[in-house]
Amino acid sequence: MLQVRGVHYDVGHHYNLGRGQGPGSTRLHFDKAAVQADMAMIAGQLHANAVRVTGTDLSRVAIAAGLAREAGLAVWFSPHPGDLAGDDIVCYLAEAARMAEELRSAAGSVVMVAGSELSLFCAGYLPGAALDDRVDALTGAVPAPGLQASLSELPRLLNATLGQSVAAIRDHFGGPVTYASAPWEAVDWTRFDLVSADLYRDSSNAAGYRGSLRSYARFGKPVVVSEFGCCTYKGAADAGGAGFMIFDYDTQLPALKLKVTGLQRSEAEQSRYLRELLAIFGAEGIHGAFWHTFAGWMFPHRPDPQADLDLGSFGLVKVIEAPSTDKDEFAIEPKEAFWALAAAYRQGGVPVNSLKRL
Repeated sequence: MLQVRGVHYDVGHHYNLGRGQGPGSTRLHFDKAAVQADMAMIAGQLHANAVRVTGTDLSRVAIAAGLAREAGLAVWFSPHPGDLAGDDIVCYLAEAARMAEELRSAAGSVVMVAGSELSLFCAGYLPGAALDDRVDALTGAVPAPGLQASLSELPRLLNATLGQSVAAIRDHFGGPVTYASAPWEAVDWTRFDLVSADLYRDSSNAAGYRGSLRSYARFGKPVVVSEFGCCTYKGAADAGGAGFMIFDYDTQLPALKLKVTGLQRSEAEQSRYLRELLAIFGAEGIHGAFWHTFAGWMFPHRPDPQADLDLGSFGLVKVIEAPSTDKDEFAIEPKEAFWALAAAYRQGGVPVNSLKRL
């Protein structure tokens, strides 16, 4: 049984996409009343007991985290440093810890997450000054110049940053601390209270996925899968965490568009992936897991298959655009995966085949 039954909630991640494209955000609009309704839905209909609130703007993270606590959810306070580097990361996380402690002191049940996959999202660890360059360095068909040297130095550099960050966090925050690690990051877990890893299963790691989970148990601390998920088209399960790379992200274009044609929408694939992973987590004695994500705010669902950006969304709900540009610019509607996760979470994280609306 999963002790932590959670979902990732995005309040807006800001990225420098590089190549002259400038910053991008995963959530342009942030409305307190809408967030409050989302948290009530996560607690009441999804039957989650925890939410990982993540984003770059600390005021947004704090607002959403407070609303989550009001809904009865445990909070994983998960600030996202974006393209910061070195001492700036430490200062940013220290300020986040101060805000997390205010919430913990008032309402309890708060875990501080000292960033997520810093080697990818922040500067100074992998080749590339911007996020898209670092993604290319890791995933490109031809190894990026300097990649192997960077990977060799990564454990030392990353753990130095994490060591300073945890010390600064504990100066302000009295609750448990963890870090949402990437599979390629060799983290020194001795300074943390929980071991957390963003672990997506895909065609490249499926055979060894259970082994990867078990490798984290050797640290003798509760193991939490801080992200797992799948997009909403046939073949997305094989793509795993890279399922969103079906889009052209050039910000010079008037709007986001699909660069892969002929994709077939499949909510069934997403919900099947979810049940399969939950079954593995249960069998391996995982302490908790967070589905990524509640909603993909920048990927609205549209009837036209060639314009349906929800195909590349990990969201449990569809984001549906309103015909006007009023304050409430979209609605949300649960997908099959929402009801599959709700059924499982109601039973302690045990996957079931029913999609009954509980």
